[in-house]
Amino acid sequence: MAFTSKTIAVSTTATLILAANTTQKKRRITNVGTAKVYVGSNNSVVTTSGFPIAVGGILNISDFNGTVYGIVAADTENVDYVEDE
Repeated sequence: MAFTSKTIAVSTTATLILAANTTQKKRRITNVGTAKVYVGSNNSVVTTSGFPIAVGGILNISDFNGTVYGIVAADTENVDYVEDE
C-alpha cells in the first residue's frame, strides 16, 4: 500500500487540493485551519455552493479520483490530504 500526503494552503480563489489521479482509491481531506473550507470538483467552486468542511472536520472520499478544489471566505486556511492506493 502506498499513500501520498501534503498540506495545501487554500485561499479566497479556487485552489487545487487534489489533482485527478486514477490510481487512488481513497482520499481524505482534513481542515486544519481556523475557518470553514468549501470544496467542489472544479475551479468554479464558491463559498455559497461548495461542500463545507468545518474546522477540524474530515471529508472522506472513495470511488472518486477527479479534481478537488477548495475555497475560503477570507484569508488563507490549511487543509491536509491523504490519498492511498
